[in-house]
Amino acid sequence: MMPFFWFLAAAFFCGAFSVWYATSSEDKLAGREKIARIRWVGIVFGIPALIWCIPHAGAVAPDFLIPLFWPLAIAVPVAGYFVLDFIFSRVAAGWAIILGYQLVHLSFEGMIPGHTVFAIVGWLLGIGGIWVSGIPRHFRDAARLAARNASFRIAMTICFAAAAVIALYGAVWSCLYA
Repeated sequence: MMPFFWFLAAAFFCGAFSVWYATSSEDKLAGREKIARIRWVGIVFGIPALIWCIPHAGAVAPDFLIPLFWPLAIAVPVAGYFVLDFIFSRVAAGWAIILGYQLVHLSFEGMIPGHTVFAIVGWLLGIGGIWVSGIPRHFRDAARLAARNASFRIAMTICFAAAAVIALYGAVWSCLYA
């Protein structure tokens, strides 16, 4: 059941960004630039991302930190609300890294036909997430570029739509054959 969830989450994530880029225009630019900085949306999507990381962080964290993971998963996004800027950009980048990791992991674990395609999509999502998390204003800059440059808008729409279709294929395959 978990592979189905992760493939479906990746399909939704990529599909949402495909629609985001497809509907970009100069008229919507002012509102879309602000989305990167919406704090409460970053908190709402950031807490589940950190909760997902808890089981994975236990393998690499010192023993004295493990009991603090659950309180930190709640406290860190709340503290980030007051300290960080571009919270939604950071959270979207974090989800891209998480979903990229899951796609790469499931592509080798699940023996899905065409598993290399899932790995490539996962690596590209992860690299994009690392790029945006390193400099969160790139999220806003990509919105500006998509609104002003039709070639970039079409290319990003196609890339995210293709990634969504590939992830949806993984969800269907994992539901039917796994």
